[in-house]
Amino acid sequence: TTTTQLATILHKKINNMDETEDETENNRDEQSNVQRENDRDGQPNVQRRRVEITPVDLELINTAVMTSTNIITLASLSVPEVEFEIDMNKNHVDVQILRIITPQANQSGNIRYRSNAVTQPVRFKRILLCRCVKEQNVLVYLMITHDMNHRLFDRNLTFRDNGVISIGSFLRILCPDAIQRSMQNIPLLTTDYSAVALQPPSVLPSISINTETNESFAGIWNNSILKITKTVPMSTTCSSRLCDKQRPRDWNFVDRGCGCFGITGIGGSNMALVNTISATNTTKNRITMHSFSSSKFNNDVFLNGPLPANATISSLLHNNNLHTAIQNCIDLINNNDGFTVVFWYNRGEMNDQSLIGLNLRDDAQKQVHSSKQNYHMIQILPTNREFLDSESVLGRSLSQIKFDVMSISNNV
Repeated sequence: TTTTQLATILHKKINNMDETEDETENNRDEQSNVQRENDRDGQPNVQRRRVEITPVDLELINTAVMTSTNIITLASLSVPEVEFEIDMNKNHVDVQILRIITPQANQSGNIRYRSNAVTQPVRFKRILLCRCVKEQNVLVYLMITHDMNHRLFDRNLTFRDNGVISIGSFLRILCPDAIQRSMQNIPLLTTDYSAVALQPPSVLPSISINTETNESFAGIWNNSILKITKTVPMSTTCSSRLCDKQRPRDWNFVDRGCGCFGITGIGGSNMALVNTISATNTTKNRITMHSFSSSKFNNDVFLNGPLPANATISSLLHNNNLHTAIQNCIDLINNNDGFTVVFWYNRGEMNDQSLIGLNLRDDAQKQVHSSKQNYHMIQILPTNREFLDSESVLGRSLSQIKFDVMSISNNV
């Protein structure tokens, strides 16, 4: 991919995003109206909107780390020789983590350099698929190798391993380099600096689906109606937190890791709850996923705490109390502003080999580029964030009907 081609792709993605700007604004207005209707006694909504960007480490507030750079777009970083035109020390890009890809033994990712359009395999430790917050639905890769983004988590080792940073989290990438490489037309973002963990915004913008595209994008639906038709417990090889127990069928009991670095979660449960799930937005469009799994989703929505270490498949399988709690909690949230669903989507059955640009067999390549659009939900939480505040009316109502994880031992 040449510089001009990559910049054109990014500008095209931004134009597609702009075309849905009016619809997005209407969705925001509608959401605001719903929130105002739900305000109690005419008082301002107790759901506080966090407009300013706040680091997780509050000691960084008002320091040079947070105040000395300005936001820059991926399109601007893709302009030819941009690194000679602007001060590269004065920029940052905010991203949200959508996926963590780990290699199998001796696996590489194929990177295409913009200067000569040559593809080169590169050994990697992790690849983070992210969405750019400024450009909303545009995707970007952060590849971690021995000399690329290798300091990415240096500032946040504790946050990385204790679950503060996981799939769905927000990072500030400081002083990014000019974009010179890509995989599968998704730009590779690199930096010599450590990222800053950011607190999540209290409101996420609605981002519509582009049904005409053959490329990969991110989407966000607010006020969605959620439905779970099946929940299956799965014992995994991970008891840590960075991976959020997402997509366990992709990495469990095979020659690859889940994405976690440390073992801070040791002593916790290695159980995942895998759901067959669907989400329907305000315009009656529906997306589905056969194997959605997320520890954060479990704790936010229907569990009153993390699963204990003694949880087993037999203690969770056919557990009527658990299934009743899941249904009751989802019904309560559906009836009070619904769910916010963050996802990314693509054409065909996009697997890890195609994501990292490996050469596929002809039949596999046809499958990747098939006409079917696939959706990968990565974060689901109540649109009304009062549910996440245990001291609020809605938070107390939800807490009262959540499944009591301490009762699990009685069902073994």
